[in-house]
Amino acid sequence: MRAVAGLLGLLALAACRPAHGPARAMPTWLVVAPHPDDEALIAGGVIASAVQKGERVAVVILTNGDYDCVVSGYIRQRESIDGLARLGLPESAVHFLGYPDGGLPHLGRVPLAQRRVDRNGTCKLDERTYGSRGFGAAEAHRARTGVHATYTRENVVADLAREIAELHPTDIAVTHPMDAHPDHAMAYTFVRDAIDQLDFAPRIHRALVHNGDCWPTGPEPHEPCVPPSLEPDRPMPQLTGQLAGYVPRERRPVPEAMLDRDRARNPKLLAIASHATQTRGQPGSYLFGFARSDEPFFPEVLQRQGARWARVGRASRLRRHRVRRGNGRTTLSETTDAYDVIVDTTRRQAECRRRGEEAPLQTWPLPFDLWTKDDDEEDFALAIDPRPEDGNVVEISVRWGESLVGVAVDARP
Repeated sequence: MRAVAGLLGLLALAACRPAHGPARAMPTWLVVAPHPDDEALIAGGVIASAVQKGERVAVVILTNGDYDCVVSGYIRQRESIDGLARLGLPESAVHFLGYPDGGLPHLGRVPLAQRRVDRNGTCKLDERTYGSRGFGAAEAHRARTGVHATYTRENVVADLAREIAELHPTDIAVTHPMDAHPDHAMAYTFVRDAIDQLDFAPRIHRALVHNGDCWPTGPEPHEPCVPPSLEPDRPMPQLTGQLAGYVPRERRPVPEAMLDRDRARNPKLLAIASHATQTRGQPGSYLFGFARSDEPFFPEVLQRQGARWARVGRASRLRRHRVRRGNGRTTLSETTDAYDVIVDTTRRQAECRRRGEEAPLQTWPLPFDLWTKDDDEEDFALAIDPRPEDGNVVEISVRWGESLVGVAVDARP
C-alpha cells in the first residue's frame, strides 16, 4: 500500500508540474512561510493576483505553528487551508513540511525532540514531522516517501529542495533574514541552502513580518503598541528603528478587492481572520496591519558561483575561520572589514555588530548539537556584501560549513 500511495503521489505531483515548451515561461510563484499565517501576511496579494491571472502558485509552510504545545499544529494547518481558500488557492497547492515551531534555528545533525500536541490532544515530546492537511493529506516528506522525517537541518533543507525542484517556481517569496523572529530568519537561510542543491535559481523576494518594534502598526520602539487602524487602501509604511534606512525596491499592488475596508468582503482580511488562534478573534489584532494596498519585498537575483548560487553582481568573497571547541567567544573578521561576527560556543549563538559598537545588528542561534561531534574545530565563513541598489546597505553573511547561519543587514540612513 505504501508503494502504491507513493506512486500515486508522484503521479499527482507530475500532473502539477509545468509542461515543457512555452508553458514553462508562465510566471510561477512559490511562497515559503515559516509558520501558518505568514503566507497570508507577506504574500496574500501575490497569491490572489497569481490565481486571478491563471498563473501557477503554491505555498510551502515549514512548521505547524505548534510552539511548546501552546496551539495544536493540526488546528493551525486547518487555519492556513481555510485562509488560502479565501485567496483562491486549493488545498492541493499547499505543502506542509511539518517541522517544529521555534525549533528551526536549533536544528542540527541529530534529531531534535520538541514538545507538541498529538492527535489526541496530549502534549508530548517528538522528533518527527507530521501533518494531515495539504498536498497528499500529510506532511511533504511522508506524502512523498510514506515515512516521517526527523527534525534535522539536513532533512528540512532536503525536503525544501525537493519541493522547489518539483514545483520549479520562477519566483519565491520568503521571510527576510533580518526578521526579528528566529524561525523567520532561518526560513530564508533554508531557501538559500536548498537552492544551492539545484541546477536553477528562482528570483527571491524577501519580506519582513517582525521588525523588532511596533511596525507596521506604529513607530513605538517596543510594546505596548497602539492598536492598528484598518487601512487596506493605504500602502505599507516604511520600516522603522534599526532598518529605517532600508527601502524595499519592490512594492507589489494587491488586487482591488483587497482595498475594501469591509472585513466581510476583503479577501486578505478574511484570510488573516482565518487564523483565529493568532488573532484571538480580536478585530484589533496587529496582524490586520499587514492588509495594505501593496506588499513590499527586498528582491535578489542569483547567479552560479562555484558550488553555490550568489547574488548577481556580488563582489565579496568568503573568508574562512576555524572555531575551536571550548574557546568561548571567537571573533570572525578581517582587518579591512568594518564588522565583527562573534561566535559564542558556550551560548551556542553568533552575533554580528559594527566594529567598536556593542549593540548587535543581528543575533543567530546555532544548532543545539554544534559541538557534539568528535571534531575539536568547526569551519565558519564570513562574507561582506555591499548592496548599493538597496541604498546605503551592506549585508553580512555567515556560514557554518556549507550551511548558511544567517544574514545581517546594516542599513544606514
